[in-house]
Amino acid sequence: MKIAVEGCCHGQLDDIYGSIRLLEHKEGIKIDLVLICGDFQAIRNVADLECMAVPKKYQQIGTFHKYYSGSKEVPYPTVFIGGNHEASNYLWELFYGGWAAKNLYFLGWAGVIKFGGVRIAGSSGIFNAHHYNNGHYEKAPYSTSDMRSIYHVRKYDIRKLGLLRQPIDVMLTHDWPRGIEQFGDVQKLLRIKKHFRAEVSNIAVTSATIQNQDPFNINILQVARNDLGSRANEELLDKLIPKYWFSAHLHVKFPALVDHDAWVNRFARKVPGPPAPQPGGQEIKIDNPDEIVISMDDDDDDDVLETPSVNSNDNPVDMKTTTSNAASDTVIATSNPDEIVMDDDDFDEPATTPVTTNAIQAPAKSEPIQTLHTPEVHDELMNETTEKAPALETLNQASQTTRFLSLDKCLPRRDFLQVLDVPSVDENLSFEYDLEWLAITQITQQYLSLQHHQPAIPSDNILYSQIDQKIEELQKRVDEGTLDLRIPNNFELTAPSHDYTHRMTPQEIAENIIPYTNPQTEAFCSMVGIENKFKSSRIAQLPPQKIMESSEAAVEFVDSGSSTPTKRQKLDLPPPTVTSVETSIEVEETTELE
Repeated sequence: MKIAVEGCCHGQLDDIYGSIRLLEHKEGIKIDLVLICGDFQAIRNVADLECMAVPKKYQQIGTFHKYYSGSKEVPYPTVFIGGNHEASNYLWELFYGGWAAKNLYFLGWAGVIKFGGVRIAGSSGIFNAHHYNNGHYEKAPYSTSDMRSIYHVRKYDIRKLGLLRQPIDVMLTHDWPRGIEQFGDVQKLLRIKKHFRAEVSNIAVTSATIQNQDPFNINILQVARNDLGSRANEELLDKLIPKYWFSAHLHVKFPALVDHDAWVNRFARKVPGPPAPQPGGQEIKIDNPDEIVISMDDDDDDDVLETPSVNSNDNPVDMKTTTSNAASDTVIATSNPDEIVMDDDDFDEPATTPVTTNAIQAPAKSEPIQTLHTPEVHDELMNETTEKAPALETLNQASQTTRFLSLDKCLPRRDFLQVLDVPSVDENLSFEYDLEWLAITQITQQYLSLQHHQPAIPSDNILYSQIDQKIEELQKRVDEGTLDLRIPNNFELTAPSHDYTHRMTPQEIAENIIPYTNPQTEAFCSMVGIENKFKSSRIAQLPPQKIMESSEAAVEFVDSGSSTPTKRQKLDLPPPTVTSVETSIEVEETTELE
């Protein structure tokens, strides 16, 4: 199956899906799954904007509400994680994961699912050491501080993911694993991203030292300090060894190939450092050694991006960026191919022209690079066929490398989309719960805290025995037919969708800031046998016809052999929409933000 991976969404679903449709039409391919690496911005209405941590001038309704309301259909099965610019009140309703709209699945604060047998794990949010050891204490209506801390990852969720022992095919995070830049082209990264605002604010140097350092060297200093990225994700990369890891957040395309034998010894690797201080100068100090400087709450306003080079032979992972004349009508060109494009701010105008992408090329192959500008695309997720997951006690020894790729935001002249062909284990391309993850969720539920204090979590070895026992119990239920791992299509609207003809009153906004009790979360907790700690005083009040439509879509009658049909949850995922030529052309013409 073909998977399209997208960087930061920023609410521009129309542009993303339009770009994919155009690409399908031009290349004669069909995308089976879309993965989005955060800053999704699932804005249902203007009340949700009050729960998203962005300056007022960047509060935009986006296009998600069309898919939420059902006025537009999600054309591809889509999976996304949260970043640091989200409607946190809505995502809070789906803490364990669930459908944010029909055919559009949120992985939750941390989650693992399968699609076509491919195992996909994800962690929402970004790292901040100040809140890492806290519980999930934030409650709506959010204060300014809580609106930012709510998307900071917590040790509880990272520990859950760290308990995984079966191999992970794809890992999704918003920010990067710390130290990942050492396994890619650091020099090129630092030439492109010169203006990380956080890096200077936490360095105290003498004027003599500053005179001998330009912004490029300040960036090098941060890399040399090993402050670039998330310590939590670094730990997960070390433990999980996924085949692929996709991120976003820094608004730059950056590939890296992690050899885990070298990863273990990464601190001994030589990385470029800044010039030595002048004699008698003050030593460089870090105000807070525990703070991840790069993962600030706000994105970089002064984002500098270099136009992709046609020749990228300096790329160590061989994820090479190439262009062709066939794409000249879809990529906005500059008059000078070496020109550096300066953005005025972080939330630029949305892309009005679909941007083509490039396929990932495995470094072990010697044939010429194939891109999506040619009829053929890369036909492997890895340099081996996908095998069945080994037993729980077997760690992921089959794959000792991780291919990392960070992507940009959805804008012209940006590398925001990557397409690769993944061998699927199951011909039925449907969503399924992951048995191991269900067991981990059930065992660790007692340690989930909605207060500032996070209770101590036992060691992994203690939890492993409990998880193994729970897996046996769940597997028995599967064998007996009392547990169906297929994720039901049970999406329901909770809050009202945006209505251009109706302006929400302050009272309506205040009411809809509060998260609803989401029926999907209720159903999930009931299935797993855990308490739903995310119940709210807000119960969705849908119009009668919507309630009827929702209930009719949620169940189907199945002939059990008796005279009276029985009801069961409808579990089959609707098939992906096949894009026709007419549809592709129409999307190309209507991708402008409404």
